Amino acid sequence: MRNAHGRIVTAPFAQVAELLDGLGADGDRLWPGDRWPPMVLDRGPEPGSSGGHDRVRYSVEAVRRSGPVRSVAFRFAPPTGLVGTHRFDAEDLGDGRVQLRHVIDAQPIRWARIGWPLAVRWLHDALVEDAFDGAEAVLAGEPVQRRRLSPWVRALRGAARAAGARPEPEAALRSRRVAADATTVALVGVGALHAVWALGVPWPARDARSLAQTVVGGSTFPSAAATWSVAGLLGAAAVVVQSRVRPRRRVAVVPFPVADLGVRTVAGVLALRGGAGLVVSASGVGGATARFRALDLTLYSPLCLALAWGTRRTWAGGGAPPATGPRDPREVPSCVTSPGSMR
Repeated sequence: MRNAHGRIVTAPFAQVAELLDGLGADGDRLWPGDRWPPMVLDRGPEPGSSGGHDRVRYSVEAVRRSGPVRSVAFRFAPPTGLVGTHRFDAEDLGDGRVQLRHVIDAQPIRWARIGWPLAVRWLHDALVEDAFDGAEAVLAGEPVQRRRLSPWVRALRGAARAAGARPEPEAALRSRRVAADATTVALVGVGALHAVWALGVPWPARDARSLAQTVVGGSTFPSAAATWSVAGLLGAAAVVVQSRVRPRRRVAVVPFPVADLGVRTVAGVLALRGGAGLVVSASGVGGATARFRALDLTLYSPLCLALAWGTRRTWAGGGAPPATGPRDPREVPSCVTSPGSMR
């Protein structure tokens, strides 16, 4: 996996190189520590220096302080969720122009396989762009004007704020887990039923045509690939629901802040399906069979609404559940857990 950002700034090359020389040290003017967890290195940007920002840990692997390209390269430490390196570069382009770059060359592992594309990459991209904005302002001798964060990044940081909230009372947490367990059983059950249909078994109908008329309201059942996709999404929803209320256990394969956003999304989709289904089936529009409309009004849509309510119960009213054991820094991505400014 490679993630690269670049910005051409107009300034003397020596001044840009000084920004790299101050990374992770007192008075760091490149890293946007006013908005994000600060980068802290125990010996500044020197080879062998260790540190990181919040729970993302790394050490300085190499520093180049001569020639037309200056750089500080870091290697991620094992608990971070990324295996590989990241680095800042400054390249002299001549005519008073300098190319600033930040590059990650790494392989996501464990939670980061999910957390990187869903959350961490978005936060990382916003952080690096803030760093470049700050560098431009500092080099021009102007105040730093922070851009407004995207709605998704603000949502992730809002989830981080919820993750850091005071733990819920155990009684409330028990009721939340009861709702989560019941919802999980239903999601897994419906997902398993879709898997059976994807395998070509029309149960509980007599044949595929009858199944299509009963389940989708038409004469043709969706393809096996589409049905497998629905089964997979329902299974993923069940995992997210469990991760939301049991973030420290083996079932919690999704980091808490991502799971928090996930259950909100699942609840919204289920509520939309249930509400729209009631309206459409009651009005008779769409050309669905009478049997499907009857089942949609009495079973399918009410079930979706019940699952939406059960999913909503997993987050309503509180922040992160209390830990059931020592906190493992591998569980939660760094810039998700320290939201800083919510702008």
